Amino acid sequence: MSTLRYISFDIRRALKEPTALAVSIALPSVLFIVFGASQTGTDRAFNDGNVAAYVMIGMAAYGAITGAVGTVGNMVIDEISGWGRQLALTPLRAWQRTVAQIVTTMARAALAVIGVFLCGYFGSASMPIREWLAAGALSVVAVIPFSLYGLVFASAFRSSAAVSLTSLSIVPLAFVGNAFAPMPESFMPFARFSPIYGSVSLARYPLSDGIQAISSAPYTVDDPLWYALVNIAAWTLIFALICTLLWRRDKGR
Repeated sequence: MSTLRYISFDIRRALKEPTALAVSIALPSVLFIVFGASQTGTDRAFNDGNVAAYVMIGMAAYGAITGAVGTVGNMVIDEISGWGRQLALTPLRAWQRTVAQIVTTMARAALAVIGVFLCGYFGSASMPIREWLAAGALSVVAVIPFSLYGLVFASAFRSSAAVSLTSLSIVPLAFVGNAFAPMPESFMPFARFSPIYGSVSLARYPLSDGIQAISSAPYTVDDPLWYALVNIAAWTLIFALICTLLWRRDKGR
């Protein structure tokens, strides 16, 4: 089996999971309509775009993250259930499976971003085309630490129910990370240490230039780009370390 053929098969298989698709595409799209398109004042200017675009990017990043978490988690469950042993009997090599898993994860993340961006495009979101493209690409790239997050929970609890709960656990993290609704300025020092802060801030950077919306005067704060980059790097290392410890535990059994 060729690499492209297996990638196509893996993506089609991932797209046949209605619950996962609803969580990663439908839910963030509905949240954008609730918090963005239907709210008064979201047509106000925000740098080169408007407030609705700022809200939209946050929801798209959230959708990309939940899509990646669910996809990676299900891959681990497949391995545990014996799917990996079945594939070992085919001519498919390990590197081909790895490439397919990466592409499938990115495809699910991209699908979530496209879904939310379409809602924004036909709604009230507005920003230059280069910022649409940059924000969309960064929303997908920024799921890297959460791919490991999905691996952690799937490896630790080894059940499909755990994968679903892991995807749902992104919701409170998104609130804490200032992704859904502006937090008070006094809470921002804590929000900057949350796992989702870096991914959402990086995705929004083409539009925001580091501006974070807050719920109290002066209603915005400026965060430099390195805040987001350090956050992503730190949580990637933390989740990678936990994954390594879990794998060693499993090998020791």
